[in-house]
Amino acid sequence: MASANDSFVSWVLSLVEWAADGTVLDLGCGYGRFAVPLVRTKRVSPERLVCADNSHQMLTSCLGRFAALGIALPRAVLASAEALPIGAACIDVAVANHLLDGLDDLAGAIRELRRVLRPGGSLVATVNDVDQPIPLLLAHERTLQELGVEHALGIDDAVFSNLNGRTLLEAQFAVVTQFIFHVDQREHTADSLTRLYRETGTFKSLLSRTDISDIQKAALSETFASHARALSNPVGTIPNPLRITLFLCR
Repeated sequence: MASANDSFVSWVLSLVEWAADGTVLDLGCGYGRFAVPLVRTKRVSPERLVCADNSHQMLTSCLGRFAALGIALPRAVLASAEALPIGAACIDVAVANHLLDGLDDLAGAIRELRRVLRPGGSLVATVNDVDQPIPLLLAHERTLQELGVEHALGIDDAVFSNLNGRTLLEAQFAVVTQFIFHVDQREHTADSLTRLYRETGTFKSLLSRTDISDIQKAALSETFASHARALSNPVGTIPNPLRITLFLCR
């Protein structure tokens, strides 16, 4: 059975037409969650795939996955979303997966995405729904707070969400269509939720950060597990529904 992550990635990729000769930007590529499937299942040429991230360590991780799979390396760009070193009107599809809700200059990033897209190009932007709390994210935020790790605004304070995303994107895009990915119920124990957390790009990005001490990094898993246990119901399980909004912009 496919994991929720694999199902989500496949669902996103099914909503967009990926031309073999098109140029794709994976902005905030992380460890390659979308970059690798784009090449392996959608036949996007690595030569026409731009993987951009503001973390050198995450770019290295992404390229390492390509190398381990024996796939030609994509173009790697170390850059922030608000200032892309990419020419105007040269991208056919841009992917911003769980990125826009954590930016300081959201309007600037949306303008940059519009600038690099060709006329008729598409932006795919995803975000977790703020009106359905996700236990994994709650435990994550409480973990960072306890350890004193600087982090982006919590899901309740996000500047970009499923509630306001359409309006914000319509400032630069003529057509914004909203889709919803929903997995109704996934029950976890504190241990299984912690194992899932350790596989997320969120956790891996924390390990790559140079502003977090080795002591804080070593404490991440156990601190998360303690908060996961606090979220458990009387029988020791944690309902973990997943609801993600996707905005397809043209």
